[in-house]
Parts: sequence; structure tokens; C-alpha cells
Amino acid sequence: MPVLDHCRRARAAGQDGVKAILLYPMNALATDQAQRLNDQLKDPRLAQVSAALYIGDEPATGYRN
Repeated sequence: MPVLDHCRRARAAGQDGVKAILLYPMNALATDQAQRLNDQLKDPRLAQVSAALYIGDEPATGYRN
């Protein structure tokens, strides 16, 4: 995923802070993609990359990465 590669490279270059914001028009899409993103972040090459889900509600599922 190009956005994750961008985040990985920026972090490796010592850049802190937010690197990308992914917007979805519906909470259902956001939660679906959050699970996919969490699965991608299990890759050891992305160990320094983290993500968060902000939808205004408490998620029914916890995402480790």
C-alpha cells in the first residue's frame, strides 16, 4: 500500500507526526478498512508505523496496530 510505504520512509527519515489521513464517507467503510490496515501493519517492515481510527464512537473491535 503506497501510503504505508510513505509513512515507513518518513518515519525512517526521522519525521515525527501525522503522515497521512484516510477519510471514508461511512463508519462501516472506516471499520472495514481499519481491520485491513491493522492486518497490513503486522508486517515487521512497518513496525514503526501506527494508525488510529476516529469515528466518534467507541469501536466494537480493538485494533492492536
